[in-house]
Amino acid sequence: MLKLRESKEAKEVRMKSEIDKMNREIAKLKLNNDLKSSGLEKYKRGLEKMHDVLAEHDMEYQILEQHVEKKAQQGGERLGGDSAKNSVISPQVVRFPKVKEDAPKTKVKLRLISGESKVLEVNTDEKVETIKKFLAQFCSNDFLMMSGFPMHPLDSEKTIEEAKLINGSIVQKLQ
Repeated sequence: MLKLRESKEAKEVRMKSEIDKMNREIAKLKLNNDLKSSGLEKYKRGLEKMHDVLAEHDMEYQILEQHVEKKAQQGGERLGGDSAKNSVISPQVVRFPKVKEDAPKTKVKLRLISGESKVLEVNTDEKVETIKKFLAQFCSNDFLMMSGFPMHPLDSEKTIEEAKLINGSIVQKLQ
């Protein structure tokens, strides 16, 4: 009778050990599943953000296209063919008034609110504020200067180099 009792107790201990082991594995599986689903959620949110940015750029392109067609209907200048859609307008290169020849220089592409593009040659140690003053001559309203992907407003106090605008681009947007 004593042997049966010991084997029952041993069996219970073994069963408890097996149950604990299974519970730990279930907890690991739940954790892995949670991590996978949160990763998928982040991926989905990233795709949604990219879709929103692409939709915004598509709207800007449509506005620009309408602007070009309107200019063409008003007798504006067409380049490269019969249709305004096929026209290729190369951006005008503008030198900043006080470019120092002995200092490092860069070119920054500017997309104006009007849809016009310009390429500005500036020194890398210039402040972003000087570009904002330059852009103010093309727009009488308050505007933001946006850059990067995803687009973010530029800090006017930083230099061109600090703002990572070397051979970069700036988009002018209304506030």
